[in-house]
Amino acid sequence: MAASTQRVNVRAYTCDVCGRTFATSNAVGGHKSKAHRDVGPKSGVSRARPPRVATEMDRVADVVSGMIAPIREELANVEAQITAKQRELKGLRDTRTYIEGVLRKLDPQPVVAKTSTSTSHDASNEAKEAAVRKYVDEHATELQDGFTANKLNELMREAGVTPLTSASKLLRIVEQMHSEGVLRATRKVRGGAMLYTPASVNGTHKEATPDGA
Repeated sequence: MAASTQRVNVRAYTCDVCGRTFATSNAVGGHKSKAHRDVGPKSGVSRARPPRVATEMDRVADVVSGMIAPIREELANVEAQITAKQRELKGLRDTRTYIEGVLRKLDPQPVVAKTSTSTSHDASNEAKEAAVRKYVDEHATELQDGFTANKLNELMREAGVTPLTSASKLLRIVEQMHSEGVLRATRKVRGGAMLYTPASVNGTHKEATPDGA
C-alpha cells in the first residue's frame, strides 16, 4: 500500500513595512518594535511626534520676555545718547585746546581769565551770617529761655528771614557767636544738642553762668 502524503498549510506573517515574512504574529511584532520603531505601517514614513503643548511656564516666559525687550531697547538708546554726548564733549574740549594754543601763539596774554566764584560765595556767606546775628539781636527777649541751632533755623524760616542758610551752616554761625561771647551755652538737651541763650537782652548783659552748667 503506497504511503500517503499529508499536506500541512503553514501561514506566513509578513511585515507591512519591509516585507519580510515570519512564522508567527509575535515574531512580526518583535521585529517591527526593533527595526521599525519610528516607522508607520506601509507608509515607510517616520511617525510624526505629537506637537508640544505650551505650558503655563511657557506663557509666563513669553510675558517676561515681552517686558524685558522694550527695557533693553530703551537702555541701549540711552547708552547710545551718552556715547554721542561724550563724543560731542570731547570734540568741544579738543576745539577749546586748539583755540587756546592758537591764542597763546598770537597773544602772550592769558587766554581767558577764569571767573572766580569765591568772591560771590564769600559775600553770600557774610549775608547769611548777618541775617542770623540780626535775628538773634532783634528777638533776644523771645530767645532768652534757650534755643538750639535747629530750633533757631525753624524760627528764622517761619519768620521768612532771608537769605536762608542750611542747618549745618547755621550751627557753625551759632558756635562762632558763642565763641565771641554773643551767645551763652547753658546745657545739652536730649539728643546731644547744645542749648544757647543770648548773652544780653535789650542791651543788658545777662548774669554770666558757667557754660554747660
